Amino acid sequence: MSSQRLLPRGSEALQHIEKVARATGAQCIIVDTVQAILNPSATNKNYDVTVEEYDALRKLAHKLGIAIIVVHHCKKTTDISSAPLEKVIGSIGITGTAETILVMEQLTGSQDCKLTLTGKDVEQAEKHLAWNGHGFDITDDVREAKLGVTQKLVLELIREYPRCTQKYVVDTIGKDQGQVARAINRLLELGLVVKKGVQLAAQ
Repeated sequence: MSSQRLLPRGSEALQHIEKVARATGAQCIIVDTVQAILNPSATNKNYDVTVEEYDALRKLAHKLGIAIIVVHHCKKTTDISSAPLEKVIGSIGITGTAETILVMEQLTGSQDCKLTLTGKDVEQAEKHLAWNGHGFDITDDVREAKLGVTQKLVLELIREYPRCTQKYVVDTIGKDQGQVARAINRLLELGLVVKKGVQLAAQ
């Protein structure tokens, strides 16, 4: 098996990316993983070198008017509550230089994932990625990942029939009153549903 590298490193890698972009007219180039093109010193915790390497990629993207997406790894941890940027392996120069960052984390005991979006010119947001057997379905609210089967049924019904009552939910989904009441209380706690008098509506 040949040990020849597929991609050059450092400035030669930038020249290669520019050549490919101009030759193909590509509007987006993905580098998977970014360690393949960085100088070895930038893959460790050398802040100055890391900033220089990532800033060169950022400037090249602006020069060419394209998006350059680089794939990087996160630290192995089961704590999904910590700040997303703290989970990126290596120097803080990585997260400090990139314009937009997406952190994808698998949820404990599930094939679903949480996707966190942050950056310099974007509003931070979280999305829930639900695995459907072939790929991911994106939902707007990561809170929905915490819902049980009955809670999801209730929420879907309330979304479909806004201003419905708890009695209507009980009669429609075929669950007992206690299950429905607990599901609605949980949805109220999460802020996914609001109650006005006896009427329920999704947020």
